[in-house]
Amino acid sequence: MKENQRITLTKRLLQEALFRLLEQMPLDKISITQLCTEAGINRATFYRHYETPSDMLLQMQIDFSRQLQQHHPAENISDLPQYIESLLTDLYEHADEIKVFLKNNTSSDLLTFISHTFELFLNQYNFSTKLDADSLKLLAAFTTGGSYHMLRQWLLGEIEKTPKEMTDLIINVLQYISSQQRLSP
Repeated sequence: MKENQRITLTKRLLQEALFRLLEQMPLDKISITQLCTEAGINRATFYRHYETPSDMLLQMQIDFSRQLQQHHPAENISDLPQYIESLLTDLYEHADEIKVFLKNNTSSDLLTFISHTFELFLNQYNFSTKLDADSLKLLAAFTTGGSYHMLRQWLLGEIEKTPKEMTDLIINVLQYISSQQRLSP
């Protein structure tokens, strides 16, 4: 069901206020009173939509992850480099939001999305016919964990690489892993 404009505006004001406050202090130090004052909204309005600032940030991250999944449906991977570059471009363009999510430990949905994407890719492209389903799942977990932490370092560490350069790096790693698996007994 689509939200009306007033609810959408209220949530946007709260979200913007939360981001401003997070630039000044950690999430656990932000009170609902501070957040409502910053947003110009009363507490009752806040409680109609959220219970705590943490719940609000988590919902924002879930919404962001859903939007990412809608823009990049993993089931439709046909050209992996193009898919990854498009995904990384979106992440790069929303780096400020993602930094807030990562710094406040609300990144599990993003990790799940990345994990699902790599698992589908490995299954779809059958990196190695020697691997059973459990081994393939473990390879996906390994690849996902490394890619996630590489992306985290890229976005949080402000490493000066373009989405294209990051895509090339990830593809090179995947190709190396694939070539090593084929060589193993």
